[in-house]
Amino acid sequence: MSKETKNFENITYLVGELKKTYKITVIIGASLIASLLIYALIVELIRSEFKPFPGFVTITEIQVLRYIFYGFAFFEVIAVNILRPVLLKERPTDDLNVFILKLNRAAIITYVFCEVPAILGLVLFLLSGLHTDFYIFLFLSLILEILYFPKFKNWEEPIRNKIMSPKLEGGIK
Repeated sequence: MSKETKNFENITYLVGELKKTYKITVIIGASLIASLLIYALIVELIRSEFKPFPGFVTITEIQVLRYIFYGFAFFEVIAVNILRPVLLKERPTDDLNVFILKLNRAAIITYVFCEVPAILGLVLFLLSGLHTDFYIFLFLSLILEILYFPKFKNWEEPIRNKIMSPKLEGGIK
């Protein structure tokens, strides 16, 4: 088998692995977006069952807690932007399979970070009954999840660049 044939087979295998991993990642992302709808359903069911809903706990300093939660949500937005490049950082020993797994891991961790504001909003609602704040947090999570939802071209492009890299002339790992 010639070197070119072996490299072509490796490239075909890598593209298949990339597509399979991407598909799984998209399913996970869509599931997390769907969970936002479940949170909204929970809030509306509680609001309709307990009119008016004052929250399960009486907190005298709810404004302080609100500010803490809003601050934490703001921190989450910044953390996602800082964390993604760190998760995708390459080591000299990384081959393309490892990079594909890093893309997957970075996407899933990003999804989780994007989900946090909605969870904070749900907790705030359950504690104090503040449904408007819940929807602000939910909307922020939805925007983040849409913004960071993986696009196949953004996954394919770095892989293609690595395949065409002169470093890989000796064969694809």
